[in-house]
Formats: sequence, structure tokens, C-alpha cells
Amino acid sequence: MAAAGLLAGAPSGRRRVPTAAVLLHRGPAEGPGGPLAVLVLVELAAPRQMLVERLRRAGHAPVAVGAAAAALDHLHRVPCDALVAGFRPPAPAMLGLARTIRALPPPLGRLPVIGVVPTVTQQATRDGLGAGLDLLLAEAPGAGEEGLTEGLARLAAWRWGPGPLAAQARAALAAGLTAEALEARDTAAIRLAGDLATALWEGRPAGSVAAAAEAAADALAAIGAREAVDAARALAAAPARRNALLPPLLSALVALRVALRRDREARLATARGAG
Repeated sequence: MAAAGLLAGAPSGRRRVPTAAVLLHRGPAEGPGGPLAVLVLVELAAPRQMLVERLRRAGHAPVAVGAAAAALDHLHRVPCDALVAGFRPPAPAMLGLARTIRALPPPLGRLPVIGVVPTVTQQATRDGLGAGLDLLLAEAPGAGEEGLTEGLARLAAWRWGPGPLAAQARAALAAGLTAEALEARDTAAIRLAGDLATALWEGRPAGSVAAAAEAAADALAAIGAREAVDAARALAAAPARRNALLPPLLSALVALRVALRRDREARLATARGAG
């Protein structure tokens, strides 16, 4: 049975397609420690509202749903930074949702998922982590907002990563180039990787899918990229999964283009200030 079939109330045979905004989502806008867009999943209204209020007090932006199928629909339509689900084990619908999320390609598949349960037992922990939850917390007042806030920040940093650029590699490259030369190097690498990705998307690579993806990874690594390099190498390692692994590469290239421009602008501003 497909993982999606485990979700209570999920329409049979329905194929969910992520929106462009979801595919391009690169994680929390202000970093893992900042406000997070959190999807809250709790079946009952009263505990759902309590969890929403806890997250709001912590400075996050929660949106609540009451069913696993509705949560999956929301995740495909709206960019989210994390999922927090309150449930009473064994909760097969919740565990089914966690398995479904983990089976999805990034960025959806890397979503931090936290479970909030009445009591954290060994069995609940085994079942939850085995299904793909990152963390299980007790809903008792002793756990408080602090535990949930810290867990969200830690998991957001781990799942989303620090960003599209490797700072040390980028600084080393920029140190040996003029501003004009750095922009030319960036533009050439992005164009090469973009052309290779487009050719793969259209099914017309000059060579094998693996070779084209590896060439894109090499070009991007040379300008200090990180996430796009990982996405390209993931495709090179599993060319048969081209349809699943190309969207993350394309979204990483878009994020990289923006990050490179901001990096050049920041270096130029620093240089002018020093002058």
C-alpha cells in the first residue's frame, strides 16, 4: 500500500503536486532561530488551540489543521518550516503522515516533524522515530514553551541547513578576484549549471544524466555553492530518480542566484566602507 493510503480521510488515488512556492522554499526566512511558519496538526479543537497559542507566545506563525490529509494538502500548497502534531499513540494516521513526508523529495521531505504526546513512552518513541518524526515531546506543563521552542530551532537548523553558500570557500574565492571577475565567474557557473539542468528537465542531456549532474556540481562547487552542489550530486548518484531530484536542484539554483548577488553586494559595500 502506498504511504499516502495510510492517511485517514485521504482521497484515494489523489496525486498532490507541490506549488512553485513550496518547491522554491529554502527554510525559515530569518534563520532557524527566528520565527518559523509552523503547521499544527491536532484532531481535537481545544488542545489544537492550546498548541497554537504556545507557538504564538514563542514568536512563531502557526497554522492549524485537524486531520492528516488536510495537513498533507497544506504542505503541498503553502511553504512551511516545521510540522508540530499533537496526538495520542498509536495514532496510525499521524505515523502514516510522517512516513509520507519522509518519502517525498526535498524540500518537503526534509521538513522538521515534532510529535507532542501525553506521555513520552519507550514504545511511542520507537514508533514515532521509526516513522520519521524527529522529536517526541510531552504535552505536560513541565515541558513548557522552552522545550518546544528549542526543539524547533535545533531541528530547523539541522533539517534546513545554514544556507546555499559555503562561507569559507566563498571568501577564499572572492579574495583572489576583482568584483567584476567574481560576478563573471558566478554568472558563468550559474549559466552552465542552469543549461545542464534545463537539458535534463527536457530529456536531452549531451551525455548521461549522471555526467551532466556531476558537471553541474563541479561548476557550482567552484563558486562556493553548497546546497545546489548537494542537490546535483544527489542526482548524479541516482539518475534513475531524475523526475524526483530535478525540482530540488532547480529550486536550489534559484536560491543560489539570489544568494550570490547578495554576497557580491555585501562584499562591495564592505570594500567601499574600508576605502
